[in-house]
Amino acid sequence: MRAYFLAILFTLYVRLVGWTTRFKYIGEENLPEKPFIYIFWHCHILLVSYTHRGRAVRVLASTSEDGDISARGNRQFGHRIIRGTASSSREGAKTIMKIIKTLKQGNIIALTPDGPNGPRLKVKKGLPFIAQKTGCPLVPIAWSAKRKKILNTWDKTILPLPFNRAIVVTGKPVYVKPGDDLDALAGKTEDVLNSISLRAKELIEKL
Repeated sequence: MRAYFLAILFTLYVRLVGWTTRFKYIGEENLPEKPFIYIFWHCHILLVSYTHRGRAVRVLASTSEDGDISARGNRQFGHRIIRGTASSSREGAKTIMKIIKTLKQGNIIALTPDGPNGPRLKVKKGLPFIAQKTGCPLVPIAWSAKRKKILNTWDKTILPLPFNRAIVVTGKPVYVKPGDDLDALAGKTEDVLNSISLRAKELIEKL
């Protein structure tokens, strides 16, 4: 019941922000043909559900109460949910197989490489493994807003405020080859996400 009410609050707040914010989208021309994998840091999770609504994106939500809130909220924006965790556990292995199957069916997946519990701004091997097994490119996205607060959470969640201006940046796809080293790919992906996040911040400062 608690997750149900928190999901309602989440949805209402995100809709309020979305309705009262002037968005500028940069780099949408970088989007490849489906299937592909949207990737973004967990701290950006609040606004992405709105900015990428209506695209039939499959979103990974953990089996925890926080995952319940995320799943219920994201469904309100037209996203479809995959429940599980991409950890190194047995459950994580099953989730990774679900994701691979979903991508091979021609869908778009959205993943936070450092979610759901960190470490913050660190890419785990599961993400490049999925890209390598499916041949699907990784599409980095990031946003920044003029008015925002940083929450005291493990990921330093960015909370955009209503009546705002925001930049949403889509980076060039990262393609993974069968023989690529997973550790090197994880490091490269971290650099790409940090770079695009910095670009979003710099662009919003110029508005």
